[in-house]
Amino acid sequence: MPMLYHGTSRTFATAMAGTPATGGTIDVTLGRGEFGRGFYTQSSSGNAYRRGQSLHGSNHSAMLVLDIDDAAYHGLNFQRLTLNMAQMLDASLRNNHTQGTYTTNHDVIVGRLVGQAKIEQQKFQMVNAQTLLNGAQTQRTVE
Repeated sequence: MPMLYHGTSRTFATAMAGTPATGGTIDVTLGRGEFGRGFYTQSSSGNAYRRGQSLHGSNHSAMLVLDIDDAAYHGLNFQRLTLNMAQMLDASLRNNHTQGTYTTNHDVIVGRLVGQAKIEQQKFQMVNAQTLLNGAQTQRTVE
C-alpha cells in the first residue's frame, strides 16, 4: 500500500481525514503547486511535517497520512515526470501564472519536488483520484 503524506493545519487534516462512516473531504480542485491545481502529497513524512509547520506553526500544524490500497492506487491513470520535465512544467506554470488552474486528463501526476529532487510528490487532480482518496480503500489518519 502506498503511504503518502500531506502537511497542513490540524483543522484541515482532521476535516480531510473524515470518518470511516462518512469518508474524507479531500478536494482535488482547491490546491496549487509545481504541477498546477490539485491535491498534493509526498513520499517524505518528515518533509510533509515540516511543510505543515512552516505554513501553520508548530501549535496548529498536522500531517494527513494516506494509506492507499495498492491495486486501487495503481489502477489510476498516471503521468510520470522526470526531474527535468517537472522543472520545465513548474517554470512554465509560474511564468504563465497558471499554478492554480493547470490540469491534464490524468488522475495523478507524479514527479520530483523541484527544490528537493530526492522527494517524490503526487498531484491528485481528477474525480477518480478524489473518490479513491476519500473512500474506503484509503485509510486517512492525522498525526
